[in-house]
Amino acid sequence: MKVLVVDDEPDVRALVATALGYGSGPVEVIEAGDGDEALAQIRDARPDIVVLDLALPGRDGFSSTTRSAVSSSARTTT
Repeated sequence: MKVLVVDDEPDVRALVATALGYGSGPVEVIEAGDGDEALAQIRDARPDIVVLDLALPGRDGFSSTTRSAVSSSARTTT
């Protein structure tokens, strides 16, 4: 499973990545620090799941989610 973790705080991304590593199966964690980087990662890496901070600087999590849903075939749950 491929998981994209999006947060502007590197420590939070590292914490979430560590927590995901404790699961029962292999997880590939991809990170992004802002909404624009998240959109690029969604387009290029095609993650199965996105863990998204909604209070991002610049393009916030809500607009990133909306733009991702419009520009991809991925299922989106908010």
